[in-house]
Amino acid sequence: MKSYRLLLWGLGLAALGALLFGLLAEDPGYLLLEWRGYAIESTAVTALALVVAAWLLLRILLGLLMWPLRAWRRHGERRARRRLADGLLAAQRGEHATALKLLNRAARRARFRVPALVAAAESARALADEGAEQRALSALDEADAESARLARARSRLAAGDAAAALVLLRAAAEPPAPAVRIERIRAALAEGEAGAALLDLRALKAGAAAVPAELEAETLAAALRHSPDLELLRQRMAELPRGARIEPRLVAAFADRARALDAPELADDAIEQVLRKQWDELLVADYGRAGRGDQRERIRRAEAWLEEHPDSAALQLALGRLCRIDGLWGKAEAHLLRASRGPHAAVAWEELALAFVAQGEELRARQALQNALAAQRGQAPSTLSARPRAAIGAGSEALERRSSMGVPLLADGSAPQAD
Repeated sequence: MKSYRLLLWGLGLAALGALLFGLLAEDPGYLLLEWRGYAIESTAVTALALVVAAWLLLRILLGLLMWPLRAWRRHGERRARRRLADGLLAAQRGEHATALKLLNRAARRARFRVPALVAAAESARALADEGAEQRALSALDEADAESARLARARSRLAAGDAAAALVLLRAAAEPPAPAVRIERIRAALAEGEAGAALLDLRALKAGAAAVPAELEAETLAAALRHSPDLELLRQRMAELPRGARIEPRLVAAFADRARALDAPELADDAIEQVLRKQWDELLVADYGRAGRGDQRERIRRAEAWLEEHPDSAALQLALGRLCRIDGLWGKAEAHLLRASRGPHAAVAWEELALAFVAQGEELRARQALQNALAAQRGQAPSTLSARPRAAIGAGSEALERRSSMGVPLLADGSAPQAD
């Protein structure tokens, strides 16, 4: 297509040249120039050719005169570009003192001043050199106020002052750049303003801007976890992309908030829906945490899962917790002891302590709490003391009571119902 256009332009210029040549051939014109007794006679075509030649000669002379200056400028830009590249590479390697020196030199060139000063401020912050950082930021204020605002906000955020960072970022020019929105999301999350973070995330997604996956997941989880009521919680969950609705981290946040809003069934339903499609240990460990609702149904469902996942420590923990809540002390202890040998050891020991306290076994409860602390520190747990005879009898009675027909009874004295 480009060659076709060039051909058309060439043909057009050739036609125009032929037309002008024909006109000038018929009448080349006459030019008379008189000045202080001198007279110059020429045809118009010759005069025009002389003017063009003089203009070209002048351009060549000016080019020759400016060549050293241009060569020196190009050499300076090449050195500044090399210093900027070397400074960024040194900063990436953690050699921030070298990076700061190179970047400050690169900033002397106007073309590279803004990126060099931004990187210099970050290297100075990494060196804890507050003076160098402030000098870089002050110079950046003169070069690009918005870049300086963003750099100052990042500095405040890195220092743990999210409130000050948020004030700076909210004063940015409208519409804010994607980088400003991303830092505003981080600051809002640090300040617990999940709603504001969610608005900025939606604006970024609407503009097709790239958002770090971890930051997006953190924002969505925070928005779910801070929903003020069940209606908004359901709405935010429904607005998630289809793939995100079964993301374990987001489902866990949804379940936590549903329990806090006194809807444990909604929390467990969400977990169950995900576990039907994909197994996730963190979600399983979170199952039945609220301790309200139909515990027997949850126990039956968890026991069915155990047949498919017999080595799941998270499922042992969930079953142990469910049995403890339902007063099935023997089963609770058995499941929790198995869970204590896995990655959820500290939580399992805490659940065991609660079970022992409920049964009046204060000594074993203290030992379980000590083991929970040991698990958190990465230390080996101690062996539990033997159960008192009275506790053994009470526990056995709770588990082995039968009706007059010999049918085993549940902890509350009722017979199990057939499915």
